[in-house]
This record gives sequence, structure tokens and C-alpha cells, in this order.
Amino acid sequence: MLSSTLVFQSASVAGRTQQLFQPCGKPRTLPAMPIGHTTKFKSMTRQIFLLTLLLYCGHSAIAQFNYPFTKTVDSADTWHNVTVKDPYRWLEDLKKAEVISWFKAQANFTDSVLNKLTYTDMLFNEQEKLDVAQPEQKRGARRIGNSVIYNQLKQNESKIKVYRKYDNENSPQVIASSEMWGENYNIYNYDIDPSEKYVAIYAHEGGKEINEVKIYSIAENKILPDKIIGSYKGFMNNQNGVFYYAQRPTYDPHAIYSHNDEVYKTHIIGTDTVLDKVIVSKQTNPEVMSYTDERYVWEIQTFKGCNYEFTWISSSELLYRKSGTTNKWLNLLEAEDVGYSIYYYNNKIYFASSKNAPNGQIKMLDLNNPTAKPITVLAEQADPIDKEAITQTKNYLIVPLKKNGIKTYSKFIYLPTNKVTASSFKENTASTMYFGKNKYKNDSIAIWRVSWANYPQLTSAAIGSTKEIPSKNIVFNKLPFANNLIVEEIEVPSYDGTLVPLTIIRRKDLKLNGNNVAIVGGYGAYGDAISPGFSETYSILANKGVVCCFAHVRGGGEKGENWHIGGTKQSKPNSWKDFNACAEYLIAKGYTSPAHLACEGGSAGGILIGRAITERPDLWACAIPEVGVLNILRFEYSTAGKTQAADFGTVDNINDFFSMLESDAVLHIQKEIKYPAMLVITGWEDQRTSSWQCGKFAAAAQNATASGKPVLLKVNYNGGHFGDATDKQTAMKEQAKKYAFVLWQCSFDKANKYD
Repeated sequence: MLSSTLVFQSASVAGRTQQLFQPCGKPRTLPAMPIGHTTKFKSMTRQIFLLTLLLYCGHSAIAQFNYPFTKTVDSADTWHNVTVKDPYRWLEDLKKAEVISWFKAQANFTDSVLNKLTYTDMLFNEQEKLDVAQPEQKRGARRIGNSVIYNQLKQNESKIKVYRKYDNENSPQVIASSEMWGENYNIYNYDIDPSEKYVAIYAHEGGKEINEVKIYSIAENKILPDKIIGSYKGFMNNQNGVFYYAQRPTYDPHAIYSHNDEVYKTHIIGTDTVLDKVIVSKQTNPEVMSYTDERYVWEIQTFKGCNYEFTWISSSELLYRKSGTTNKWLNLLEAEDVGYSIYYYNNKIYFASSKNAPNGQIKMLDLNNPTAKPITVLAEQADPIDKEAITQTKNYLIVPLKKNGIKTYSKFIYLPTNKVTASSFKENTASTMYFGKNKYKNDSIAIWRVSWANYPQLTSAAIGSTKEIPSKNIVFNKLPFANNLIVEEIEVPSYDGTLVPLTIIRRKDLKLNGNNVAIVGGYGAYGDAISPGFSETYSILANKGVVCCFAHVRGGGEKGENWHIGGTKQSKPNSWKDFNACAEYLIAKGYTSPAHLACEGGSAGGILIGRAITERPDLWACAIPEVGVLNILRFEYSTAGKTQAADFGTVDNINDFFSMLESDAVLHIQKEIKYPAMLVITGWEDQRTSSWQCGKFAAAAQNATASGKPVLLKVNYNGGHFGDATDKQTAMKEQAKKYAFVLWQCSFDKANKYD
């Protein structure tokens, strides 16, 4: 899946992940100020002179951005008797010296502008001030015997380290730091095996999404020599000291390869890798490694005490086989739309299904009789299940539901009897999430209460008791200016009358006179909802009078599976029409005006932003498409192939082809249209959205726009799909530059001022 999240926790503190978009921008010289309205001329000569000067200035405002030269070529594709010209096709060859030079020239041009922006230091300093004011967080803390293992990003350091703190010692010891992998690495996360003997710590090099793993022995208190060639995937939870990993035919982020050519292996910790066993490959399991459509093996899921292992090839096809074998994978559930998670208890599996239930329902299948019809345990509710937030303890399955993707309430399923009860804990914030702390041992949980306009709060509890204990590992002080802010959750009528949820974060004393800068973020894909999460950057902007908004458009999951389907394939235009309807509402109600309005979105949200501004360029002053899908018609010819066909279609299908044609932002760029300023951002090591998607869009916009506003291509050479991965300070600085660009292009200096 395509997604957009920030790597460094200091840049944003969200509910489950940090959900900001990321860095950007550039212009070479500042635009000439209009002069026609400042002086009255009485003589005809001076009027003629002024007219001439205005015409000259109008031309110079466009010409002043001397972008690097971009050639066009005579290239085209013909699908279903329709020929589509593609003059920037040459930019798709990211290994060609000419293309590399073009991207480098664009990056240098952009950086020369971003490095001079007025508001960068202000935003960076305020974000750093908030960051320093918070206690240091110990994340992922897990008690093992007489010690606690956790990861931490200390305030005087730039990268995460993994620590172990013994009960009888005053200071923790570092058990892993990024330098152990190399200079350009960042620790991503760690897992503990079911026997609690080993810790798998994995890191990424730059923006590459390859989990390079090191194994730490808890008993020996040291890193073991085990070294694999491949990407760590996880422990085999029904075997002690065994993990599995995937090997790709290439690790070049610009090389196209088929998922059918991947090889999955298991490694027994402490043994030579030559003994590693192939568990899935084209040779051992052609039944799951020979697809020519969007289906492929996603991951392998195992459970402690379960003799089976499970895999998905799509959201509606769950397969299983006896664990530890290379047996043929058998269909377990078909057409149930089980998503990509199942839960295990006493030889039964539980899953969320959308079959005949757009809001989802929880079903159970007894593995003693795998051909039986699944039993419904929790029937469809009035609001959709948040499938990604389901969690499990020893005896409970906790199922959160969300109204409009925002307000959370949960159902607790007691697994021994399947009895369903409401939560006994207070669910009084925008989002309340639960996490099972040790699902194989007890019913202890962590409760994460999240809001849009203040730091989250974490407590611990045990199901069956209403007593909560504030976390000692993750503690946030209250946002100093939280009392200045208010959050509005409203619904806005779209072009067809459909009500679209809109989140507005603003100052309480905001003047509704249209003279405020506003930023609208959106996504609208895969049925993923934009869930509540706190962003330091957005809170800083909101306190300065910027209206920060999220449009929960069709294509997302805010109102269930029908909401998702309503923004896919032939219905995809609903996404950007919903988005533009939210913009019109903000303008009509005086929150902002077109001269002050910006939009941003990343990854699959690039379709949303690209088509919103190409269909209604008059609504927007600035746009930030980041690592965005902007040339969807050519997407399946990129490194991701046809993996996204379920949401967007494939050019092989005539109906899909025409919907993709309509959704393609590059193809909707037209000459002499006054487009908003743009900061188009790409990560050079992005394997999900190839950099040429952003490059082609920026090139087309640079050569077409008549607005005189900058169209800049920001290239994060040390970044992938999740932004610049250098270190915390770099991520914060790039974030500040991005929003400094927004403030500049949305005339923040002329907007309302607030204390």
C-alpha cells in the first residue's frame, strides 16, 4: 500500500503513526510586487508608461523562475484505440545520466529557494522549543525478567537507540545504535521472540524499506553474529528462535521486479545462513507466486500454539497450510474481505469481514472444521470498524468503531464465550485506542487517548478493572497554548449532496473574514481513514492563525466500505470533488479565501491533490503533493507494478483505463492555465511511488502554468516514501521549509495577526 508518514517522532505525535506529509520547495528570485495600484498618474504619458510597465512586470513574474531546461519527446501509448501522448516519458529512466542530471538540477534550484524562505527559522525554532519541553519518551517498553527493553530518541541526540535497563542498576545500557549498521542507517523497530530469549532489531538504510536485522541475545546480553541477506519480516511465533525474511531479485529502488521472484526463508538463530530453509518461492509454491495481476504474497502470519501459518494474496483471499512445511497453500476464506489481519484463540481465528456488511463485522472460524461457514460474533454496527486498530489480549479481542473516522468507541469480545460488552474505560477524546501489552500472558492493556490539538496521554490498565495508571515511560506535558485552540468536526455537502466529514483545527478567536491562511490535507484511498493525531507543526501553525483542516473524502474508510468504494476506479472523481467542496465551504464561511488556501496530500493522496488543483486551480494558492501518484496511467510500469489495481484499476481493462485517464494529474495539465504555487516532493529511494511520477508532473506544470507562481521539485536523496531519513534535526528542518513555503505563497504576511 501507498502511504505517507513521518519517520521521526519529534515532528509529529499521532495516534498510531505520525501522519504528516513532508518537505518541499523552491524559487530563484522573489516575485516582483504589483505596482499598478500604488500611484495615480495624471498625464497620458505616465499612464502609457504604467501600462507598459505592468505588461513587462506581468511577463517578468512568469519568466523570473528560470527552471532547468526540460526537453519534450515524441512518445505515446495507445490503449483501447485511444492514443495518449507522453512528452516527458524520458524522465522515467531514472538510471540514465541525462535524467539523473535533470533531477539534480531541479533539486539544486529548489533548495536555492527554500534555503532563503522567511518563515523557516521561526517554524523550526518553535517546533524545537516544544520538542525540548517534553520529557524523553521510552517507547515500546517491554519487561523481560529483571529488566526493561525500550527504544528512545534523546533530546541531545539525532537518532533512536535501543536500551536495556536492569532493575538493580541506575543507568540503562545501549544494546543497539544505528552506527552498528552504518552511517546512513536509522533503527526502525524491534521484536521479541515468543520464548523471550531474543530481540530482533532492524534498521533502514536511508529511505530504503529493507529491514536489515541484528539479533540480540537477552541471556548473553550481546548482539549475535547472525547476518542474513534480505529483509526481516518477523518471528515465527509458533517456533522458538526462528524468524523469516524475504529476498528480492534486486534491492535497487529504481529497478522493476516481480513479487513472483521473491523468495521467503526461515532462519534459526545461531545457525549458519546456508542452512536457511526456503518456505515460499516460485519453485516451491507456484500456486501463490505466478500471478500476473495485482495479487501477491503479502506476509506470513503465525501464532503461538497454532500448527498452521497464514498468508494473503489479496484482501479477500486468505490461505493457510501446516506450519514449517512447503505444502501447497489452500484457500481458507474467499470473498470475505478479511483485510490483512487475523487473530487467534484456542484453534479459532477471528477476523473483520466486510462481506454483506459495509461497516464490517467480526467473524470466527474454528480450525478444527476449516470448511465450515464462519460464525458472526459481532454483527455490523451503525459505525464502521477501525480494522487497523483491533487489538488482542489473552482473553479479549478489542474492536474499535469510529464515527466519521473520528470519535472512537469500542466493543470487548470475551474470547472463551464470545460475549460482547462495551468498554468500561472512558472514551472521551477524539480517539481512544487500546494495545494488548502481552497477549499470551494476561489481559493488561495500554490506553492511548489522542486528540487533534494536544499531546496524547497514555495509561495502563487491566481489563476487568476501571483503575488506570499513568505511564511512566511515555509522558507528555500539556501543549502550552492548547487553550487557544478549538477543533470543529463538521460535515460539508459535496457536489452531489453527499456529506463529507471535515476536521477544522483553529484558534478560538479566529476572525472569519476570509483573511486567514488555511491548509487542507487529504488522502482518500484504500479505505484508510485519516484518524485523529496530534501534530506539533499544525498546532504551531494553528496558534499563529492558520486554519488546519483534514477533508475525509470518499476513497477513505471514514464511513465504511461503501465510502471506500465511492472513491475508487470509475467513482474516483468523487475524491477530489469532495475535497474541492470542502475548500469552497471554508471560503464561503470566511475561514479563508483562494489567495490564502493551500492543500497537501501524499502517496495515493497525490491523485487527490493533483486532480483537485487541475480541476479547480482557481480555488488554491498553493499545493504540496508529496511522493504522490500523479501519473496513474503509467503507474503499473513503475516499481510497484499492478499492485494497486484493486483501488485504481489497470490499463488492460477498458473501463479502468478511462477512469485512470480521468484520474491522471499529468494529463490534465493544460497550457496557459494559472495554476497555484506547487512544491512537488519526491524521495529518490522511493520504491512505492517512483520519483518520475513527481518529476513528470513538475515538468509539465513548469512548462504550462501562466500564474507566475513557482512550481518546484524537491528531491530528498536520502529519503524514500516516508521523507528524509537523515536524522531528527534534518526532518524538522525540512518540515519547517515546507510550511514556510506554504506561508510565503499564501501571503501569510498579509493575513490576520493573532497574539
